[in-house]
Amino acid sequence: MPKPKFEVVLMTPEWAREILTQKNNMNRKIRKSKLMMYIRSIEAGEWKVTNQGIGIDSEGNLLDGQHRLAAIVKANKAVEILLGTDCDPDTFGVIDIGATRTAGDMLTLSGCGANHNTLATGIKMYISYTENPRVRWGSANSPNHAKIVKYWTNKQELIEAYFPFITKCHKQFKCFSKGAALAFSLIADDYEWRTEEIMEYFTLLSTGANLPAESSILSFRNQLSNPSFRRRGNGGFASQIQLNSHIKCFNDWKRGKAVKKFISPNTPPMIGIIPRDEIIGTNIIDIIKNR
Repeated sequence: MPKPKFEVVLMTPEWAREILTQKNNMNRKIRKSKLMMYIRSIEAGEWKVTNQGIGIDSEGNLLDGQHRLAAIVKANKAVEILLGTDCDPDTFGVIDIGATRTAGDMLTLSGCGANHNTLATGIKMYISYTENPRVRWGSANSPNHAKIVKYWTNKQELIEAYFPFITKCHKQFKCFSKGAALAFSLIADDYEWRTEEIMEYFTLLSTGANLPAESSILSFRNQLSNPSFRRRGNGGFASQIQLNSHIKCFNDWKRGKAVKKFISPNTPPMIGIIPRDEIIGTNIIDIIKNR
């Protein structure tokens, strides 16, 4: 039996279609979530050559890589990829059966310490908020691992400022999602709310101290204490609802709106956080300093 050969090739949509239609006799059905992950990576220009690519046996049959090939066809864009030919057909049964690396695993490999899974969840939600605010989030539109690592690298200092405080508040009041709280903090920072103002919100949410009866935070806190409220939407969608609820609660609080009973907003779409200068105003001294 010939030894397998490996090389990096430029896989065109036409070549990928030929392999899929003429040499794909052994593979399973396409999984949409995995396909969409590859398509988004190609379309965003984030595709990387890795040790995982296309495997073809000595008879010309496709052993591995049908999702990657299908994504190249769907994206209609040529990309570089590792191509293995003359592969042993017996390897088909053992390809891709190991544990798949999670986004948290990739953060760890990038130097992130503890809480990597929770941090990955928060970053994923932040990216989804900025890129897909009008749809229900799920595996089909989830950001890929490379993008999550990129955002971790760009926002590491900010994340490391917020997350220990979020964790401290969570120990006092375990009814909110730390991932959703981190995503909210990053979004609020984008709207130019200051760190101490965001931390004040979580302090009040975790303690409920000295809040008036019609405070939006107190009402939201009472809702979060109800397990059925926290389970609304199930799984990752429940966190999306909770993130949207944080934003609505924060907006009501900053506007001084009286709330007898907090009602979470329809989700999707995601709502925007009220900009800080709309509430606080703009300091003329700051304008002069920035000129």
